[in-house]
Amino acid sequence: MQELVDFGALLKSKRGREKIIKAREILLQHIGEPITIKELSRKVAINECYLKKGFKELFGTTVFDYLYD
Repeated sequence: MQELVDFGALLKSKRGREKIIKAREILLQHIGEPITIKELSRKVAINECYLKKGFKELFGTTVFDYLYD
């Protein structure tokens, strides 16, 4: 059975924030190299939906916009 995770609790947890910050670091380290949300979420061990929502919440932009702005 899949465990349900509360998005608000994820962002409030240090571990959840660290995973999203780590995702941003991976994006910056591999700028110019294509990566999908699925691949990025696997690298930081977080659900794709939570990664997208958390990234927007923490950084005020989507993953895609962060890369291309």
